Amino acid sequence: MSRDDVREAFEQAGFTEIREEELRDLTPDQADHNWFVGSVSIDGDDSFDKESSFLADDEVLISYHVLGDINPPASASELVGQDYEKVAEQFASAGFSNVKTEPAVSTGAVGTVSQVTIGGFFGSSDFARGDSFLFDDQVTIRYYEEGPDVETPDTNSNAEVEEVLTADSSPDLASLLSSGETNAFWFSSSYRGRTIQFDGHVASLMNHENYSTRWDVLILAGNNGASPSVGPNFKLVNVSFYDMNVTNADTLREGQNITVTAVVGDYDSATDWLELDPVSISIR
Repeated sequence: MSRDDVREAFEQAGFTEIREEELRDLTPDQADHNWFVGSVSIDGDDSFDKESSFLADDEVLISYHVLGDINPPASASELVGQDYEKVAEQFASAGFSNVKTEPAVSTGAVGTVSQVTIGGFFGSSDFARGDSFLFDDQVTIRYYEEGPDVETPDTNSNAEVEEVLTADSSPDLASLLSSGETNAFWFSSSYRGRTIQFDGHVASLMNHENYSTRWDVLILAGNNGASPSVGPNFKLVNVSFYDMNVTNADTLREGQNITVTAVVGDYDSATDWLELDPVSISIR
């Protein structure tokens, strides 16, 4: 029986102390037995029958089988440039149960793989064929997709490139970053859609809803540990590591001092944060 069915049966029978033990002992050719129960014991007794009697709080131990460590179908470098849908099928055939695809930030041949990572947000993107992973490690396959038609810029024109606002070039941004006032409605009203750049730090890094590779990031102005805190609560909502275009490090952690380049969004008075759309984050 499946693990979930067995647990439900014991819960309906009135048992209150149910523990599960995962046996990572299946090979890829046994994948159809994933989550199947191997043994059950009640208070240490594994030879009970329907007529046996136990206390409701006697421990029920359910041991179930899942795939053991498995290997990727190819090295990371071999997968770049292949058709992303075929690569997803290769990982599924190898036994990986948590395979997702998402468009890449940069551009390349449409429908081809730009990068594969195994292990979620801070996973490996430089794995080899012989490396071992858990079957439920998240595999993220990023691929190039066709973007909207855009006009080729006229390199001979005198078109003016929009200035990135900094505290040195914009008195309003300097005031926003140095004030102890968190209400940034006035700034959002005047500069929504403009790109700003400032030094700050990662005050909070939390998963967005139930996602494991998308994040809500709270950024405050100034260096970590500086007192008193100044400026508004800047928020990046539902962003991936690649959305943030992080440089000078392969991770983003709470407490890091950073330089943020981002597009100004709306100010939410209910939560008291100024939303930003990240262009890049550089670890200082």
